Amino acid sequence: MKTTRQHLKDGTSFIKALTDKGIIPEIKIDAGAKDMVGHLGEKVTEGIDGLRDRLREYVEMGLRFAKLRAVIAIGENIPTKTCY
Repeated sequence: MKTTRQHLKDGTSFIKALTDKGIIPEIKIDAGAKDMVGHLGEKVTEGIDGLRDRLREYVEMGLRFAKLRAVIAIGENIPTKTCY
């Protein structure tokens, strides 16, 4: 997110500089994978809360592509039904 708010020396936003060159700027919208409480070895992706408002802001900034990752640990007895 830090890069998306930066500007070139002439004041042009970094996002506009990319789009002017035909590059579709994207942003990672999750807040990372964290340990799932009570489920050793399993992760949960955080950052869904407030996503609607953040997406509106990102569109206003000129971002047109977003990615949300999901980390799924596969092993003996995981993923559990709680995780999926």
